[in-house]
Amino acid sequence: MNSLHRYLTSINPSNPKAQRLRGYLLDCISGKATLPTYSGKINSSALATKINCDRQAFYGHRGSKELKDIFSALLVDGQELITASASASTPRPQKANTQKTRTQEDKPRKNKSPESRKKRNIPSDHLQLLSTISQLELELARNQQLRMDVLSGKIIVL
Repeated sequence: MNSLHRYLTSINPSNPKAQRLRGYLLDCISGKATLPTYSGKINSSALATKINCDRQAFYGHRGSKELKDIFSALLVDGQELITASASASTPRPQKANTQKTRTQEDKPRKNKSPESRKKRNIPSDHLQLLSTISQLELELARNQQLRMDVLSGKIIVL
């Protein structure tokens, strides 16, 4: 983090987005802000939102060289800052659930049997088609499993 801090204090970017990124990272180093992370890595989308730009500005040919240089320095030298931000972030407080939760018995059941379809006034020819489709889907699944077994060598065809 010292090398990142030295780098950030030694530069004076002319690009406004690079200036905002530099200022935000200095705030993160000083503890005034936290670096947005996800799964122990920098969340570039959230970081871009913090400095009011698109995350694609950090990569390729979209952003300024100064902005990409600062972001690259963060990726290379910012592991301590990432670790500090990850440990400093506090979980959101949970709201108390004052409503009664439904138990399994209270929940309405979705009945997808052919009888329930009849209740919805689906014509009988459509019901036959639905039955045929479900039978074909089952047969297809069986055939795909057999094919995979043959290809993997579990079944030998003579």
